[in-house]
Amino acid sequence: MHTPEEEFYVFLRFADADMSQAQIALDHLVKVEGDFLRLCLLKDAAISYCRPFKKSHGIFNKTLRLDESYIPVHLKDLHTELINLRDQVFAHTDIGVRSPILHCWTHEPKRIFPIQFKSHSYLQLLGQEQEMRLLFNAVLDLIRDKQAKLEAQFGKAPPPGRQ
Repeated sequence: MHTPEEEFYVFLRFADADMSQAQIALDHLVKVEGDFLRLCLLKDAAISYCRPFKKSHGIFNKTLRLDESYIPVHLKDLHTELINLRDQVFAHTDIGVRSPILHCWTHEPKRIFPIQFKSHSYLQLLGQEQEMRLLFNAVLDLIRDKQAKLEAQFGKAPPPGRQ
């Protein structure tokens, strides 16, 4: 890589792979049985999808990420839901999101401290597999469109430092 444009192109290629991985996880999600495996595939799909929208460090560009222009307006709510799940539940343990209540049960000879917390409706998200597929495909199409434009730009003249 010799320019910021080449670096962004490489980033888009990685984003392409992330979206493809998210699609593969969805493909397997509909084939497996059992909540544990389905949740694992859902997490993989969400994390892979979200990766290009999160801050990445570049060499030329301090920060690389896909901006909101890659998100179809009619699928913005699903995008936001996936980002929030990734940020607050799948990749981090944000306590505030779970609204925990710590209890103390006084049973002799030892006290017990159970925690009651808000659960997330993974089953509802699993029911949105078709919408996730639409979102992932739409974003992938936009990524590939931008890749093609950069490839055309690179084809007009050799990048600096190359013949």
